[in-house]
Amino acid sequence: MTVNEEATQSFDETSTSNLSQVNFAHLTIRKRAQETYLLNTNKRIKTRNQYVEELWSTCSVGDYIGIKIEKVDRTNTDPKILPSIVLEKRDDKIIKVACLFGVINQWLPM
Repeated sequence: MTVNEEATQSFDETSTSNLSQVNFAHLTIRKRAQETYLLNTNKRIKTRNQYVEELWSTCSVGDYIGIKIEKVDRTNTDPKILPSIVLEKRDDKIIKVACLFGVINQWLPM
């Protein structure tokens, strides 16, 4: 009897105690999938951080920006983006903006 046959015979689908056994063949597949997922996630995080850094360095006071309006806060006829202008900029990557309706009271993260 091989290791896989022993593992298949001793596997109880109703019990969660078998999920961490080393004998199961799919454990290596899960481990590889986890490593691949984390690698791809770290690449995306790094790419996004570089994009935000570039955007932050090029954004200055007086620039026009668009603020996305979430779907729950608008109807189908409302615009998706609120045109705004940057009033202030802080070092911790937050900005103060004004729109057609006035100054927005909250600092917005970049």
